Amino acid sequence: MHERAIWQRDSGFGSGALDPKDWSRQALAQHPLRTERLTIRPLEASDADDVWRYQKDAEILRYIPWPERTRAEAREHTERRASSGELLKQDGDHVFLAVELAAGPEAGRVIGDLMLRVSNTVKAEIEVGWVFASDQQGKGYAAEASAEAIRLAFEQLEAHRVVAHLDDRNTASAALCTRLGMRHEGTAFAQEWEPDGWVNLELYALDHEEWSCLDSGSPQPRAASPTPVPPTVASEGAPSPFLLPYDFAGNRTLPLHTERLELRAYRESDGAELWALMSDPAITHYLSTYPRNLTETSALAHKNAHCLTLDREGDAVKAVIAADGVFAGQIKLQVASVELHVLEVGWTVAPSFQGRGFAREAATALLDVAFEKIGAHRVIANLDPCNRPSAALATRLGMRPEQVSRLDWPEANNRWVDNAVYAITAAEWRARVK
Repeated sequence: MHERAIWQRDSGFGSGALDPKDWSRQALAQHPLRTERLTIRPLEASDADDVWRYQKDAEILRYIPWPERTRAEAREHTERRASSGELLKQDGDHVFLAVELAAGPEAGRVIGDLMLRVSNTVKAEIEVGWVFASDQQGKGYAAEASAEAIRLAFEQLEAHRVVAHLDDRNTASAALCTRLGMRHEGTAFAQEWEPDGWVNLELYALDHEEWSCLDSGSPQPRAASPTPVPPTVASEGAPSPFLLPYDFAGNRTLPLHTERLELRAYRESDGAELWALMSDPAITHYLSTYPRNLTETSALAHKNAHCLTLDREGDAVKAVIAADGVFAGQIKLQVASVELHVLEVGWTVAPSFQGRGFAREAATALLDVAFEKIGAHRVIANLDPCNRPSAALATRLGMRPEQVSRLDWPEANNRWVDNAVYAITAAEWRARVK
């Protein structure tokens, strides 16, 4: 399996990186977006009363993870949202935009709001979200405003992809995504916990190439995304505590021994072995980017030797897969989402050691750590859809294909390639190993 995200972060790669040079909240306040019927500008604290009118609506709250709030609490919440997002530069940066009527007896009334969030700077990906007052739905306002938000993301923020995450019960928003030209790319099953149970999140997406064609009136034909496979075992009850930070050294998790392997921490002296692995064409075929020479690889071995704690999103621990004491590959565990208790697993095994079940043996051991020691609710694997051996291994581990994203990963030669997500929940894992 390729570890595209990890190698990009280690090498500082990001030819498609988001860099909104000319955009700021203040600039949008001075020059709001205008459509035929709407004005779109940054959300302000003074919008609190209008926001309260739809924020208290039970139908609205059904699909948005907001608690019921008093008017005072709603005002405080609006003030907090209005103070966010002066610039959009780093992962997680976000801004909320008010959508107000431009004419008529209710001109100036805020009837909804939009969110723009930097999902991933390396992938130049922006997430868009929306909420609109129930009494204003069915009039095309959501599509009108959201289309402008998507235009802002592509034209001003220079996004490569725009994505939307939806509660799978929210059929109205799913229909809106389709009207906006977004593709359904998959479903993250049992992704969020709510008081009444687990919620599945649908992923919709639109890349710059597709948007340009739609905007010019000449949409390209696109293959349908594969149907996501639901869990084999239902998740029940609240998630286990997510025990982060988790120190692999302090908890004596490494070295970890299996029937035939030792998973051990990197040593600074592993640079040459790592270079032999990462310079093999059979390995680099499925890597977006990778170390260019022994010096870079030795620096990565040094970093891996000292990065043994999982705490924040993006943190990764990489371990050497050793067979009879020989460097056979590497395996990693990475924090994909702290809030949602999601970890990511990845593996790379040298060709001379493939075909013996070593990757499965190592990944099985690390999945057990993820679920039983760290408390993950879900573990995912990102892989090239054309990487059939890794797809087969993910399936043998009990992981299900949930998502295929079009042109989701940047390569070093300015090409974009697709990405598939496989997943397994804690309930599924425990049912397999009990």
